[in-house]
Amino acid sequence: MKTLAFLLVISCGTALATEQPHHEINIGSTTTDIFDLENWSRYRETVHHPATIYKKSDIEQAKQNIKRFRWAKKQLRSLEKSLPDWSDKDDSFIEKMIPTTTPGAVIFTMCPHCEYSPTHGQYKWSPDDPEKLTCSGCGTVYPNDQYPEDMVLKTTTTGEQEFTYYGGKSWHFYGHHIRSSWTGQIRSRKVKHMTQQAARFAKAYALTENPSYANTVKRILLRFAEVYPNYLIYSGYGEYADLDPKLAAVTLRELPIDEHTLPPNQPNRVLHPGYWMTGRATDTGMEGGFIRDMTLAYDLTCEALGPDGKPLFSQEQR
Repeated sequence: MKTLAFLLVISCGTALATEQPHHEINIGSTTTDIFDLENWSRYRETVHHPATIYKKSDIEQAKQNIKRFRWAKKQLRSLEKSLPDWSDKDDSFIEKMIPTTTPGAVIFTMCPHCEYSPTHGQYKWSPDDPEKLTCSGCGTVYPNDQYPEDMVLKTTTTGEQEFTYYGGKSWHFYGHHIRSSWTGQIRSRKVKHMTQQAARFAKAYALTENPSYANTVKRILLRFAEVYPNYLIYSGYGEYADLDPKLAAVTLRELPIDEHTLPPNQPNRVLHPGYWMTGRATDTGMEGGFIRDMTLAYDLTCEALGPDGKPLFSQEQR
């Protein structure tokens, strides 16, 4: 089983100034290899949770406020009311909402029917009807047989993956031709939604100790732990590095092999235009937001107890 530790690996790097991949950073006077998990293995059992954004004292203060103040009770009620009811959802729902295939881009997805809101397009999406996008300009619903995603990029490093794009037209922007992938954007919307829900359910658990909230977080985290290690490093402009993601992260502008790109673009061993537009679960260089929410969700629930009073997460799952 993939462990949740995979979620804590940094997945975006900076451009290199040397010929060989370099992944050492300085923390104070100590030089650390960011790929070396020795310190994690050595010290993980000594961590007292919660230990990240919120500390135990913060949680206790919030609980006291809820007992004493109307405004605090209102805040908690609002949080709980906003949580989706997934009590009748089985594992297939989680699998559908957290896809195996690397997400695509929310940006640079033009509507060829009306070309509304250049150069990114603008769409309505709902988790209640997650398999479609509706153009905010003309109402065209995608995917759409009139605009088939008939251009395919295939990768194999982390398992066979296919990324499909509309081949009928490209739009030139910032020295690059972009193409639309509505299926790619749908995957990205799903992943963002589930990422945010994990953090929100975890906050609700921390304040209420309702085991059903923690169990929802567990289901989301275990699914991400299964698929995220296979998400490739890619650019929001529609380019993919068919490499071990850790290697791709530190060689974004000096890739050892050609990237997968869409014609008429030609490979140049650079993910266009650089680190600030790349990620794995995200497409705009903001992978830290994904890591933050995943880390917080785990931190607030990893010691949760189930209805039977036993730890919700097994040691193997942790």
